[in-house]
Amino acid sequence: MTGVQTCALPISILSFGVIKHLGDQMSEVVVDEGVEINDAMVDEFHTYLGERYKGFFALLIDKKNSYTYTFSA
Repeated sequence: MTGVQTCALPISILSFGVIKHLGDQMSEVVVDEGVEINDAMVDEFHTYLGERYKGFFALLIDKKNSYTYTFSA
């Protein structure tokens, strides 16, 4: 077999990027290029995590894109 195999992972799209679900208790966070993460985005992310996970979980933060954050975030 030649070529690249791909696996369709379930994803969630938030205002600042994409969350790829790698397993029941693990996700990868990919922030969009050039985003400045602010307090509202942090709140959105915390709400999402609280709704998605019960108990312990792991996050992989993908740094492939450049982004910044506000001081208060």
